[in-house]
Amino acid sequence: MQELSVVIPTFNERDNIQTLVPAVLAVFADHDIDGEIVVVDDNSNDGTIAVVRALEREHSAVHLLLREGPASLSRAWLEGFEAASKANIVCIDADLCHDPKLFPLMLERLNSCDVVIGSRYLADATSGEGKSIAAKLASKLGQYANRIFLGMSETDSSHSFRMFRKSVFDAIKGQMRSEGNVFLIEFLLRAKRNGAGVSEVPIVYGERTYGETKLRVGKESLRYLRFLFKSVLMGQRA
Repeated sequence: MQELSVVIPTFNERDNIQTLVPAVLAVFADHDIDGEIVVVDDNSNDGTIAVVRALEREHSAVHLLLREGPASLSRAWLEGFEAASKANIVCIDADLCHDPKLFPLMLERLNSCDVVIGSRYLADATSGEGKSIAAKLASKLGQYANRIFLGMSETDSSHSFRMFRKSVFDAIKGQMRSEGNVFLIEFLLRAKRNGAGVSEVPIVYGERTYGETKLRVGKESLRYLRFLFKSVLMGQRA
């Protein structure tokens, strides 16, 4: 039986999370996975916390982690990974864009590598139309820059849908400094520099069902450019 901790950051995702958690539990049951769900909430005010607490009472595999301090997606990931108790971790978004039915395939791939990324850009991958043109452009330009300046061969190095051994996280967690989505690029860069093997699988990237995206393209782009400049200056490549 394979172990898996599913880490889901949330901020005002009430309607999505009450659909996502049962879907993940069904994958655990259907594929004999020793799994847990760690929902890391950033002080939601729409009833998300009450929904997760109800699910937590009903299912022993569901755990709610309430963050303290300023809202921070990167800190939510970091604290969720730290709290995970299983040998393998997968992080997914709460907006239903990532399909938990891919977990068995990613776990199988993890038998021969250390990190598996669900790619939106591999052949056979498909992406919904929910993202803005600015977000799509920023993502693709970022992938190109990561290949040129950071030596990353992956097609989707900034995507949050990824599975990895907890030992990979434990080896680099003390080095992580980035905020926002740049955290994901720094994670991959440090993991690869530490010798982690990386694989990708094509995914069907869905569209947000309820609520609004929290992504701010301008803010994330500035964070990325600062990180890229610093990495190049320090000669850090994968």
